[in-house]
Amino acid sequence: MDTILTCAQMRAADKYTIEELGVPSLTLMERAGEAIADRAERALELRGGKRVLAVCGGGNNGGDGFVAARLLAERGYTAEAYVLPGKNSPDCAAVRAKFKGKVHAALPQEKYDVVIDALFGTGFHGEPQGEAAAAIGWINQSGAFVVSADIPSGLDGDTGEAGLCVRACETVTIGEGVEIGEGAVIFPNNHLFGSTKIGAGAVLYPNNILEDTTVGDGASVTASVARGAVIGRGAEVGPFANLRPGANVGTGCRVGDFVEIKNAVIGAGSKVSHLAYVGDAEVGKNCNIGCGVVFCNYNGTRKARTVVEDGCFIGSNANLVAPVRVGAGSYIAAGTTVTRDVPPHSFIIGRMRQESSERLKEKYL
Repeated sequence: MDTILTCAQMRAADKYTIEELGVPSLTLMERAGEAIADRAERALELRGGKRVLAVCGGGNNGGDGFVAARLLAERGYTAEAYVLPGKNSPDCAAVRAKFKGKVHAALPQEKYDVVIDALFGTGFHGEPQGEAAAAIGWINQSGAFVVSADIPSGLDGDTGEAGLCVRACETVTIGEGVEIGEGAVIFPNNHLFGSTKIGAGAVLYPNNILEDTTVGDGASVTASVARGAVIGRGAEVGPFANLRPGANVGTGCRVGDFVEIKNAVIGAGSKVSHLAYVGDAEVGKNCNIGCGVVFCNYNGTRKARTVVEDGCFIGSNANLVAPVRVGAGSYIAAGTTVTRDVPPHSFIIGRMRQESSERLKEKYL
């Protein structure tokens, strides 16, 4: 796995690319601006909009914003810019001169469909002041789709700390100490913290929060929260799963929407597809945990564990009241409450028989 670069290492990499590899800094700026313009254009297309404003600082991050605004204008959009007062870096001044659209001297009153945040890059530390603080406030209240260049302005790129900060619609936050494997794909709006490790070829779809969590090779996670968890190789998690400390999802498992797992091991190939709570438990290999299943691990005084052995089927809306063990290959029918140990290869059903009552019909209907 490769460790994510710090801001200082990123600047060193830029310097190496320019000085050792001979790639002009303006070429890097053009490439960055083109990527920003492409994302802004997709947002404009989705919103059916035409108006975009680049809010630019005077450094190279602001230059990225001017490049994006120029390219969007060339593509037929109404692109304008606002730039903070003060001196521009040489590269920012060079690309600003190529932008022929309107440059506002003050924050505009008009409405825009997309706003490009190009105020500060990864070198920013501290708290925004003066015109910069006003610009961040304006962006956050604009109601536009916000695309940030590099990172949201006001965010400390090394620590992740943020006071007054742009609330970008799409961003990725990767804290110091996080490791990313080769070929992993991380979509926007992912936030990785602590000792999180992402395996080779894993895919993080949008809107995950992962802290001190290991994601195995080839696994995928969508719109979920995991803290102190392990997600095995090739497993699929989400959307809207909550993996609490001690959750260990095995190889090839499926954990679906609105599933919460706490201090529990899910064996390889097992499925917990939706709307279930698995707490303080050991689930074997190739089990199916149905919709609405609850592992009842707390009686109000103490917690106890549940063991479900390999190859079990736990039907929808079943309750497993700990401490209890379900033997291998057993079938628990939907709606059953299990309070005693189940021998292997058993069929267990424990629910009231459905009845039709004319007397009650007359009373309630």
